[in-house]
Amino acid sequence: ENPFKERIFEVFTNTNEQRQSMDEGICFEEFLEMMSVFSEQAPRDLKVFYAFKIY
Repeated sequence: ENPFKERIFEVFTNTNEQRQSMDEGICFEEFLEMMSVFSEQAPRDLKVFYAFKIY
């Protein structure tokens, strides 16, 4: 179990869609954004930016 899963969900989901919980999931575009940030090819500054948002 990832202790940061709720924060990751909050950071990468669109807050305009008013999701109530993680049970409702994320849309495909949000999934792609998350995967691009966690990719090995992502720039370090982008990873640092999201690391601080998640923390």
